[in-house]
Amino acid sequence: MLDHADLEIGLHRRNAGSYLIEFRYSQPNSETDIRLGQGTDLDITLDLDALRNLSHDPDGYSKALTEAFFAEPEFKAAFAQARASAQTLDSPLRLRLSIGPSAPELHGLYWEMLRDPQDGSLLSTNENLLFSRYLSSANWRPVRLRSKEELRVLVMVANPSNLA
Repeated sequence: MLDHADLEIGLHRRNAGSYLIEFRYSQPNSETDIRLGQGTDLDITLDLDALRNLSHDPDGYSKALTEAFFAEPEFKAAFAQARASAQTLDSPLRLRLSIGPSAPELHGLYWEMLRDPQDGSLLSTNENLLFSRYLSSANWRPVRLRSKEELRVLVMVANPSNLA
């Protein structure tokens, strides 16, 4: 059983610029899940060229991606309901964005720039929302995580003295 609420949003290419949305929400301590779009297709349209052109404008990029992602009213309402459900249960919400093999072009988007459509806060930096991209594979070979001893990270922080 889950100790957190789980929301998986899957994106699959329908045609050029149009993507089918799959939505699955599970509450902690529940054996069932809630699915959106059963019997009706939910689509989003993403203008990848326009987003690429905004890549040097973080606010513009974030706004354009968020507006396109949450353009479908039923999807936007379901997302808000999943957030509210998790908050009511005093549970963090694990949001897994699953990009299907039919839409590899979506891996180039800055999904971490998505904002909450209600309050405009970044989803990826919210302490009550655990955001990740969820990858799947048709390859049956097991994937092994590297040991902690093998992991390396480089962190750089700019702090110029002449900002004024």
